[in-house]
Amino acid sequence: ITGGTLYQKKFCVGFDLRTTVAIQNIVSCVVILALAGLFETMETSWTGEYIFALVWSAVCLSVIAIMDFYYLVARGAATKVTSLLYLSPPTTAVMGWLFFGETLAAVAITGMVIAVVGVALVSAERR
Repeated sequence: ITGGTLYQKKFCVGFDLRTTVAIQNIVSCVVILALAGLFETMETSWTGEYIFALVWSAVCLSVIAIMDFYYLVARGAATKVTSLLYLSPPTTAVMGWLFFGETLAAVAITGMVIAVVGVALVSAERR
């Protein structure tokens, strides 16, 4: 991710964000479909939960979040933007606790605090 982010920051700043994300998603789709065809059964159960998770992954994570990421990279320091990725696991854990009643162990909470403090230190303005 870091290599791609630095490449994006240096060589792709003038590119249209929608085109960049569309190309990335199409290439990823082709690669994953080829691998799935080789190693998976290609069977699925079309439940409401599955459809919701699929739409959430496709729209929110694969389009909106990536466009957000590239937007921030184009306008800020790549290091600061990339450091935000360390907040993904704590955010997911808190969402699991809030929405699904998952428990948060003391070691998990400690890790979350370390991640948040680390991102805050990287993102802080130097005087």
